[in-house]
Amino acid sequence: MVKVLGNGQNSFLLYDRWLVDETDTLMSHYTDIELLTNALSWRVSEIIKEGQLFLNDQILIPVWEIIWQQPVPNSVINDKWKWNYFKSAGSFSFNSAWEIVRHRQHPYQFANMIWFPSSNPKMAVCLLRALHGKLLTRDFLKSIGVSDIDARALCNSSQESNQHLFFECQFSTYLWSLCRLKFGIPC
Repeated sequence: MVKVLGNGQNSFLLYDRWLVDETDTLMSHYTDIELLTNALSWRVSEIIKEGQLFLNDQILIPVWEIIWQQPVPNSVINDKWKWNYFKSAGSFSFNSAWEIVRHRQHPYQFANMIWFPSSNPKMAVCLLRALHGKLLTRDFLKSIGVSDIDARALCNSSQESNQHLFFECQFSTYLWSLCRLKFGIPC
């Protein structure tokens, strides 16, 4: 977010991003912060007189060259915030915020088989977690230090894992055999 200056009355001189560069604040150019105790609440409008920028205090000398290069704000309109994301054209949207914070990856190769209009989202998430080895099975919970129980939930054997849960357990092998019979797949 950056400030688009109007009259400068709602923009803090040191903290808001109102410079043409838009990546810096004036505060970032100071080395001795203790000098600024009087200027912390100053507004941009306090350095404007009769349509000109003026040096109203010696504290601003270290950054005056930066201030002097800025265009004089328009005294007629009010300051406003601008969303500084390149796709949003200045107006905030949740979509543009999501594009900034999300981590993009290549599409999952089985995405169309998992996410389709009539799919159950809970089952799709469960399947994705299983494919990535992130189901909360007891071996996974033990590896991250949440649980110390090794017994399998269905068959009470040694250790519960994705592999065991879906393929090795007597209950899952029975279900797979029923699926093979239903779809006519030979063993």
